[in-house]
Amino acid sequence: MAKPDRLEEALVHALTRAWITPASPAPPPPAWLNEGVAAFMGTLWWKSSRGAPPPCASSRPAAQLWPWRARQPGESAGQPLAQTISPVYYRTKAAYVLWMLRDLAGEQALSAALRAYYPAAAQVAVPVQAAAQAQNEVSVRGSFEKLLEATGNHPDLSWFFADWVDADKGLPDLSIAGVYPSAEQAGNWLVAVDLANSGYAAAEIPVTVRTGSGSGPIPARPS
Repeated sequence: MAKPDRLEEALVHALTRAWITPASPAPPPPAWLNEGVAAFMGTLWWKSSRGAPPPCASSRPAAQLWPWRARQPGESAGQPLAQTISPVYYRTKAAYVLWMLRDLAGEQALSAALRAYYPAAAQVAVPVQAAAQAQNEVSVRGSFEKLLEATGNHPDLSWFFADWVDADKGLPDLSIAGVYPSAEQAGNWLVAVDLANSGYAAAEIPVTVRTGSGSGPIPARPS
């Protein structure tokens, strides 16, 4: 017999799938949203019910969860989320991507975008349909991106979707190339942090500068 918490976790996944399944004959969302949102909601349930980071936010390196690494240009196309057929991508990687979008756009914006996206997937929202007619195709991924851009903290998420959804560039390879403090007036200090990314996937990360008397965050996207 399964433990109650395991049953609850399965119910979260099943209920999410029931909520996002479009009414027939509307086309289903892509797999990375269809399964990824259900996996993502499971991690939110894990965090809220257990008061601990979900498995995909644990200290275990992300590279251990799917066959990722910083690929060389032209080496392999991998499995872009938009066309992936592997569960480890459209469930696990998709959950990671949605967590990153939650940090980038904000929790309220992601919630609003998801609520607006699935009715749009079933009925084809007018702005998306108008844009699609110009290209003679409906970009389901594009509609979700535009909803996030319209409601979130980032007016332009094209760089993120290009590297994490439309392509499979592996993981960023981040490092601190240099830290340059300089004394300012009234006992204040100005600190510049040079971040380097040796991988091919862009990422926006928080940087915190700690001193003996305190710390301060520096949002940054390494190039």
